[in-house]
Amino acid sequence: DNFQQEGEEEGEEEEKQSKGGHKESGALLAYKQKWREICELFAFRTRFLLTIAGIILSLGPSYTWLLLHLLYREKYSNTDAPVVLSWYCLYVFLMAFNGMLEALRDSAATREQLASRSPFGLTGFMLITFVFSSSVAYSIVPLYGSVGIVWSNCVNLFFRAAYSAHFIVYRGSAKNMMKDSAIQGLAKALPSRIVIGTMVASGLICKIASPRGPMAEASLMDHALHVAVGALCGLMI
Repeated sequence: DNFQQEGEEEGEEEEKQSKGGHKESGALLAYKQKWREICELFAFRTRFLLTIAGIILSLGPSYTWLLLHLLYREKYSNTDAPVVLSWYCLYVFLMAFNGMLEALRDSAATREQLASRSPFGLTGFMLITFVFSSSVAYSIVPLYGSVGIVWSNCVNLFFRAAYSAHFIVYRGSAKNMMKDSAIQGLAKALPSRIVIGTMVASGLICKIASPRGPMAEASLMDHALHVAVGALCGLMI
């Protein structure tokens, strides 16, 4: 709240000074420096979190059947649970990214923006995404079962993350001061191209290395080799 109030006050001060052609005050410079530090901290934490979530996304789908079989035997491993859990890995990745974005978004928003119930305000947009994802679930769950629920939640998280990123850059308090730092923070929050490429390659390798034929008919040695491949890919990432 204090940071939001400072942002509102300093944003008004910057607007007045820009009209009058005066130099920036010490308080305004301190606020800009504080926001840059927040964006750098956001980028560091988000990149770390996305790297962990990316490992789960790249390697997880290849081992969901084995995990469920070890924990619950045929009770769940011979159902659609492995497929649902595979798509849940994508949900975990989106949830990690969206959570960090919404935290930064709320710190950039003013009290009025947080309380706004207009269709383009925070509360209004959250309601719209909830209704939209519920409609998607209503349409696809009868066709795809439990997987459809995960898909609809992924759609919900994707639009919420996109909205939060747009809000941070273009509609946050004192946006003229925060825009450049916000864009840099969002860009640095993503893993490097090398890491992303390694994740994609590792996911493909683990998929190719999966035992041939039905998983339940594979030998213990086949599963052991598959797990070893996954461990090596994890170390590569």
